[in-house]
Amino acid sequence: MPVPVPFAQLWEHLPAELKLSIFFRLPLRDVINFSYVSLHSRLFALHSLRQRLSELLLPYHLNVYSVFLALDRCNTVVAGSTALELVCPSSITPNNIDFLCPITEANLFISYLIHNDYRVLEDPFFGPPSIDDDPGQNAVRDVVILYHPTTNATIHAIISVSSSALAPLFQSHSTFVMNFISASGFYSCYPELTAEKEGFKNVTDVETEAQPRRRMDEDKYIARGFRYRQPCPPKEERELNAPPRESCLHSKRELTDNVTAILPFNVFHLSASYWPKTKWRLGFILKRPGRSNKIIEGMVGVSAEGKEEGIHCNHTSNIDYW
Repeated sequence: MPVPVPFAQLWEHLPAELKLSIFFRLPLRDVINFSYVSLHSRLFALHSLRQRLSELLLPYHLNVYSVFLALDRCNTVVAGSTALELVCPSSITPNNIDFLCPITEANLFISYLIHNDYRVLEDPFFGPPSIDDDPGQNAVRDVVILYHPTTNATIHAIISVSSSALAPLFQSHSTFVMNFISASGFYSCYPELTAEKEGFKNVTDVETEAQPRRRMDEDKYIARGFRYRQPCPPKEERELNAPPRESCLHSKRELTDNVTAILPFNVFHLSASYWPKTKWRLGFILKRPGRSNKIIEGMVGVSAEGKEEGIHCNHTSNIDYW
């Protein structure tokens, strides 16, 4: 009877090009599972994702190492379709790249892009604007659009209203885009759902009709094969502090909980935090016995050095349910 050959031994005999080709098609969830096999596996997993990110950055004339230095110094993250492409690979190449910047370091990061020959587009809007009409809506302070005069590559520097670059991420239209790359690692906040191309809409405003840009972004992901799940059933207020679950909109979440998938750049760590500490809760339906149910808008909480900076939401009437 033939003796089974261990997976690690079979893997070692595969050509390097084939290994990379396989990894370029794996969702982050599976890449992380592979990285648990051995230290060598973890090193290869990190190498493959860095290589993929390098390829995605090529059209922008940005060196991956200089980008990581800038992310570290400016507490900025890569988000949007570029981050999603690493978390849930597809055949679609993003036509721009989004950087989320904290309000405190945004100018420094934009200076880095200008140093790399990018220019600020003074009158950038053709069609729906990149952010909602109301300042501060969905935790976005401003969007600076830059372009490269030689390649016409476009970069969006999305400036948060907070010292946390992640506030706009958790106020965005759906869980599909709640992925990012920081100087510390790769993150997917809803890894199982995203790997299956499923997710939830995030209700962040119940008083204002959805802006055209938001509706356009929602439709874009449907066209790419993503599917929206129905919201989870309403829950009473006493149930809001239950342990976090990926499929429950009522759960208060944080990056280092047991749901977020993280592949840290430090090979000896299994997780990686983000400063300042950022928590969030998606928009959910509150069950009120004896009264009609109420939709509670999504909220983001930011704290640093043990001090609460504030709760970011579109209407303060929801803060009682944080």
